[in-house]
Amino acid sequence: MGIFFYLSKAYDIINYNRLLDKLDSYGVRSPANRWFKSYLTNRTQFVEIYRTDRSNHAQRRLQSLPKAITHAIAHGSILASLCF
Repeated sequence: MGIFFYLSKAYDIINYNRLLDKLDSYGVRSPANRWFKSYLTNRTQFVEIYRTDRSNHAQRRLQSLPKAITHAIAHGSILASLCF
């Protein structure tokens, strides 16, 4: 028998302010807390795709506008599992 958890979505819903408060309550205070805050805040993401036109085989780069990230930790980052 086994119990499995789907943790991938958990990284997407972490609230930065709550995480920083938790770190403070566990004794992680400045400068470490400021370091975590700088890592988590003022982050943006965008989507970029390359499209090839079939008629003349020219490549076009399409890019969305940057959007602020307020509730997620980058998957695969060094600090992802630590922050979780």
